[in-house]
Amino acid sequence: MTTLKRTHIGTAVAAILPQDAQARREQGGSADRSRSLDGRGASSRSAAFNAQMDAARQIMKRRHAVLRPLAR
Repeated sequence: MTTLKRTHIGTAVAAILPQDAQARREQGGSADRSRSLDGRGASSRSAAFNAQMDAARQIMKRRHAVLRPLAR
């Protein structure tokens, strides 16, 4: 388990990762925070998930005129 340190930078909150956790992460990567039954957890998105989201964004961009009325 990795413990993160929280700090304030201006009006934002930042998490400081230990060096071993930084070594495992890619530069500019993101982490998702979620709640689970046993508390909170953070995980990085996989390449497969990113590919699916890119495809979904392309479809939403192409079909914007159809999807917009459905979102109302």
